[in-house]
Amino acid sequence: ALGLCIEQKNEPAFDKLFRQISGEERSYHEILTEKKYLIIRELLGSDINRLVSLLTEICGRHRRYRDYSREELFAFLLRMLLLEIDGEHEHEFVARLQQITGPVMAKAAEDTAFYCYTRFTALNEVGGEPDRFGLAPQVFHELMKERAHTWPGAMLASSTHDTKRSEDVRSRLAVLSEMPERWESFITQMREATTEFRKPAPTADGAEYPDGATEYLMYQTAVGAWPIEYDRLQPYLEKAIREAKQYSNWTNVDPDYEAAVFTFLESMLSSETCRDLIQELVEEIREAGSMNSLSLTLLKFACPGVPDIYQGNELWDFSLVDPDNRRPVDYELRTELLEHITPDDETELAEALAAVRADSEHGLAKLWVTRQALHLRRRRPVLFLEGEYQSLDVSGEKAGHAVAFSRGGKVVAVAPRLPYTLGNDWGDTTVQLPQGRWFNVLSGEVVAGGAVSLQELCAAFPVALLEKAPGSE
Repeated sequence: ALGLCIEQKNEPAFDKLFRQISGEERSYHEILTEKKYLIIRELLGSDINRLVSLLTEICGRHRRYRDYSREELFAFLLRMLLLEIDGEHEHEFVARLQQITGPVMAKAAEDTAFYCYTRFTALNEVGGEPDRFGLAPQVFHELMKERAHTWPGAMLASSTHDTKRSEDVRSRLAVLSEMPERWESFITQMREATTEFRKPAPTADGAEYPDGATEYLMYQTAVGAWPIEYDRLQPYLEKAIREAKQYSNWTNVDPDYEAAVFTFLESMLSSETCRDLIQELVEEIREAGSMNSLSLTLLKFACPGVPDIYQGNELWDFSLVDPDNRRPVDYELRTELLEHITPDDETELAEALAAVRADSEHGLAKLWVTRQALHLRRRRPVLFLEGEYQSLDVSGEKAGHAVAFSRGGKVVAVAPRLPYTLGNDWGDTTVQLPQGRWFNVLSGEVVAGGAVSLQELCAAFPVALLEKAPGSE
């Protein structure tokens, strides 16, 4: 769903900037292919050797396939993988091949290529495709319809124990896709401010440490997780550069390279100029990043599937990959805040909403969406498991800034997208609600079906979750 928060038309600008900084001309999939061979060769060599040995034994038992030059060998392999050829060795070969393909892909992509291809790290997430820059609403609707039909009980997770960066970090970074010129200007200023922090590499080509891809990763990480200090960023960067396996790795550490990177980081975070640049940009995109997070939270609870909440993400959480996302969670705070937004009637609902609006520090708005959506799911469990997914028409000058759909014709979700360029101005944009009366569980308002102004619908609360009111079923 994060793809909805990415402005697709700005992909060329991010391609160009990444190439300029990193010098990397290869596509993500070219890098991924290289890393697959690396993993096979250096980490899983014994497993590959066993597969080759098994295949040799199997072919030796089938005279027709002793000649490896025959094109029929591939057909033989296919039949074996489909379990059409019986035998102890054949079954072991298939099982071992199945066991190795997952680790090869995971280690090559998530644990290596993700740390090399740093074009736009909001996309470098488990289960994601770093080269898929954004998702059009219509494509999203088609995917959700298919999901409702084929996997209605599958998990909907926005952050997990294995997340490379938390959902709120990604939501904030996604805003940058809407402002490529501003982002490029920030990068230019940061690189100028950190010029003296770089160190010559021990090579004859005039290279410097840190390398461009790592430096670019550093800037994105600082912006996405800000405020963040050296004691959290240094362990993250240590993991990032070792997982990338380009200049250093877990089994063959390059102390000089790592020292240069960590010194650069410490100098950057100690620079008043750098901190001011980061703070200024974060303040500019903070609200839009929060909007993205609320939209994604709503989609997690309203789309086909079973929502999962990783520890601590009920509120704003700007964590990085483990061990950063394994830090203790303040559940006492969450319990206390939840008590402030637990309404028993419409009067208390208004009070709860006022408390949500007054909070800008913790992310009470995110907790509010989570609570209200879970209560709605508890009231209508069958609807969310089996209810038909139907996209709703959005029209007007800002129609591209919203995703709207119904579940079973009785629940409607409206999620804004690309909030930075939206600028809180919906103009004449409307959403076509099914007929009836609708109660917005997030704002307490009741609206009639038909064409509804998004400016009015999202005035009291930025995202909308509507339940068909009693008597209008």
